[in-house]
Amino acid sequence: MLLKNKFLKTIAILLLVISNCSYYWEEFGLWSFLIYLLIPLFIVILLFGLAFHLYLLFKEKFKNFFRIRLICLLLLVSGVTYCYPFGFLNFEYFEGKDKLIARYEGVANCATTLSLKEKGTFTIRSVCFGVEKTKGNYLIKKDTIFLSPKTNGEQYRFAILQRDTAKNHFFC
Repeated sequence: MLLKNKFLKTIAILLLVISNCSYYWEEFGLWSFLIYLLIPLFIVILLFGLAFHLYLLFKEKFKNFFRIRLICLLLLVSGVTYCYPFGFLNFEYFEGKDKLIARYEGVANCATTLSLKEKGTFTIRSVCFGVEKTKGNYLIKKDTIFLSPKTNGEQYRFAILQRDTAKNHFFC
């Protein structure tokens, strides 16, 4: 019985950590896919464990204090995971306020998002059969945004701002 409780507590804490650190899991490539496969498995284990211990709690007529604590932990973790599936901490908040966000959706539902922050930093997030992130600094001169990424390779070097007068907004 004690081993089952430790197992459920471990699964609950791992689920909480995985869901709250999803901002960082994206950068592990294929490993992030495997980590995300664990989430539904952990949720099923957690819910079955919760149902089993609720059944035992009613059978024992609410006399086992340790079971009550375990059920409270499982309810708390499942509630937090349900309400905040990507974590209750928004790590993008620490990067600063957005100055401009541009999105492009291509074939096969692939998408690229360019986020310019007030601090002079940018993030390009490309999602297409995996997630790629590029971060760096930018400089705006007239209608051109010059990007200087922190990593080398085939990267975007600039973006041109254009105004859509019909919709009254800018796009890159």
